[in-house]
Amino acid sequence: MMYMSESISVGTECAGCFQRCCSGESCCTMVMENTQEELGFVGLTPNFPSKVIPVDLSSESVGGSIVCQAGSYMAHYGEVEIETDFDFNPCKACCGGAGFVRQGLKGTGTVFLNSTGTIMQKVLAEGEKIVVDTQCVLAWAEGVDMEIQSAGGCCAMLGGGEGLFNTVFVGPGLVMVSSMSKYQYQVAVAPEPAEGGPSEGP
Repeated sequence: MMYMSESISVGTECAGCFQRCCSGESCCTMVMENTQEELGFVGLTPNFPSKVIPVDLSSESVGGSIVCQAGSYMAHYGEVEIETDFDFNPCKACCGGAGFVRQGLKGTGTVFLNSTGTIMQKVLAEGEKIVVDTQCVLAWAEGVDMEIQSAGGCCAMLGGGEGLFNTVFVGPGLVMVSSMSKYQYQVAVAPEPAEGGPSEGP
């Protein structure tokens, strides 16, 4: 939280602790409620340099439920349930870019996701496909099918620099991708080791 109006009451909630912990969130969540009749305001920010993306779960392109990368949820208002989504297909879980445990967000409210890089949102038509780098997967509507495909022939997979597999989303519904994952960002800004070994402290 960055700032808020004086009418906002702050509390904590621990319901669904296990599911949140499995999907990369903390055990407890902060609950902010306006205690007065006039409108209040709250300013929130992610805990790492990133963009904030609002998603209206009640929109037609979402259909009330999205699946997203573990740890990408930041906040919500309205009726939203935070769940754990498991992918028991070992091929998709290992090679699809989202892992075995993802976050499931269901309801009629608005959720706020956070992610680094440039965010692209695409609403797929029925049967429309989009091929995405596995490291760029951020979120997708539950009605969208996720598949994997090879990144090309043997030479392309081994020497093309794009990995072995790509993720394929099949519509209808919303798909969100980011140009840089949190891990890629951390690698990009990490200081290079000094020549001759690790630097010594003062």
